[in-house]
Amino acid sequence: MAAVPADLKSVVSSLTSKRKHVPHWYLCDTRGSEIFEEIVRASSTYKHWNHEHTLLQEHMKDIVGNMPSSTMLVELGSGASSKTRPVIEALLERQGELTYVPVDIATDYIQEISRELEREYNALTVEPFGGLFMDGLRHVAGRSEPKLLLFLGNSFANVPIDEQLPMMKEIRARLKVQDRFLLGLDMNTDREAVIRAYRTGFTRCPWLDNFIDRLNKDFEADMNKMAFENTVDFVENPADGDTPSYVQQYLRSSTNQRVHLRKLDVTIDFLAGERLYLAEGQNYSCKYSEHQVRRLAELSNFAVEGLWVNEEAKYCVTFYFPINELYIPSADIAMDVHNNKVILREGDTIRIFQPNGSLVRSFQVLALADIRNIPITVVFLHQVRHQGKFNFKSGTLEFLTRPNTWGQRPVLT
Repeated sequence: MAAVPADLKSVVSSLTSKRKHVPHWYLCDTRGSEIFEEIVRASSTYKHWNHEHTLLQEHMKDIVGNMPSSTMLVELGSGASSKTRPVIEALLERQGELTYVPVDIATDYIQEISRELEREYNALTVEPFGGLFMDGLRHVAGRSEPKLLLFLGNSFANVPIDEQLPMMKEIRARLKVQDRFLLGLDMNTDREAVIRAYRTGFTRCPWLDNFIDRLNKDFEADMNKMAFENTVDFVENPADGDTPSYVQQYLRSSTNQRVHLRKLDVTIDFLAGERLYLAEGQNYSCKYSEHQVRRLAELSNFAVEGLWVNEEAKYCVTFYFPINELYIPSADIAMDVHNNKVILREGDTIRIFQPNGSLVRSFQVLALADIRNIPITVVFLHQVRHQGKFNFKSGTLEFLTRPNTWGQRPVLT
């Protein structure tokens, strides 16, 4: 029995588990990445690439305009870096030179792309990192340069649902207040359109066929691609809940069959109709509502500095900035004890009232950055004896008396 690389052992354990599946990253070798790039750019049904590219072009000044000089560009799941080029060009124009760190599991592929980018842009230094998303972020987290972190192409949506919030929290922990995080997410929850997009318009999906070819090569296996059918389901969840809707994609065995991994002397039996899932979690790809996009920020100590949605409301690009744990409170009512006013938040709308209930002022905020210059003092209402004031102008929270239960939250967002 021949040995296999350590990183492929998880593939074997996944294939032989009770819920047969393959890790999503295993589909993304060099050839898989090339095929996927071809599909997303040419498909008439899978339009992520076009939606996201258009949004990036339209809002590039908002994205790079306030970044500090000497910003480093980091991208998780960079692939061909095809949508990244406008960002690279905007940062080069603004600061003269740029370091770009693409992170992708397809090591050979991004090394080739990196060499191509350096030939294309003289003032660009590319430092590719071959590996998993968070390993790449940990790799650069200790560097002092301000960072613009990109996570585009709805790649975040492939992360298992129960791991998405922990990942967001770690991303926040690895970033400094000067850094920014740009996240591209799919908002298309039209069942028929989604299923049609994931069937790709091919009689057989070349991306999935490539996975079987890779498996047969890596393990000297005899998996028959014609004996498996590409199948897509869509699970729709309420838009006002915290769990996004999601696609399930799997290969369904068309007959009873046995697959031999000769390199390991392992045999895997499939019953007719049995599923081989193409992701570790229940979701292959998630579809988000605006509420869910904002909740991701709220629960992971990010604030939304910009949220841009395409005309069909099928895709969004969200610009997050990191906040300290006490920077954005979460309750809906506060008192301005200095000016004797009552402040109420409903969604993105802030209303300021006189004590008698008459409205003084109402305005909307896209992000906390829009209201930092309002000089108000707020009181913790959960326990009157524990008071504090939040100075929006300086972005600081000061305690008049310190709460003895640290988990309690202030009263205004």
